[in-house]
Amino acid sequence: TLREGLQAVLSQSAYVNVYPDARAAEALERMKRPRGAPLEPQVARELCQREGIRALLTGSIRRRGSVHRMTVQLVQPNTGAVVLSESEQFDAPEKLFGSVDALTRRLRERLGESLSRIEGSSVPLEQATTSSLEALRLYSSARRASRAGDQKSAATLLEQGIAIDATFALAHARLADAHAVDGDRDRAIEAYAQAYGLSRDVSA
Repeated sequence: TLREGLQAVLSQSAYVNVYPDARAAEALERMKRPRGAPLEPQVARELCQREGIRALLTGSIRRRGSVHRMTVQLVQPNTGAVVLSESEQFDAPEKLFGSVDALTRRLRERLGESLSRIEGSSVPLEQATTSSLEALRLYSSARRASRAGDQKSAATLLEQGIAIDATFALAHARLADAHAVDGDRDRAIEAYAQAYGLSRDVSA
């Protein structure tokens, strides 16, 4: 869920290019890695070096009592050196959204993006994705299933997320992708139309 949140917010930046999941999957296939396998740090660094990606962003959430601590690190792929690190704490799961926004804003600033550009292009995570943490969790699970090639499970999870938040444009778009890959053209077109109609508040 942290991965999907970070990706959605960072993709708003014209200063940072987020490497597309589809291209990463293709690169992993060329590396003879099984589809859907966890992207371990060493494998991720190798992928970055092969594809000419200049930096690897890693993230984690750890919990102690009621406090969650979210940490992201920017890693130099060739050496494994940590270039920068940012952390944010929150005391309830529903506060994840605001914490991702705050952490990503600081990360973009430290990468050299101007405050005016950050302010001009930033859409809050709740607005760019969904205000429902459960819907975002289902979306994250669907993305994992899709990366593993299980489009039917991905579609089911996305439909469950949309049932919670019918305005979740990204979920409609990914549902369309899942139907398209599965060969269901009519349902794909319908889901794409839903996503397009809801996309005015989505910046990625």
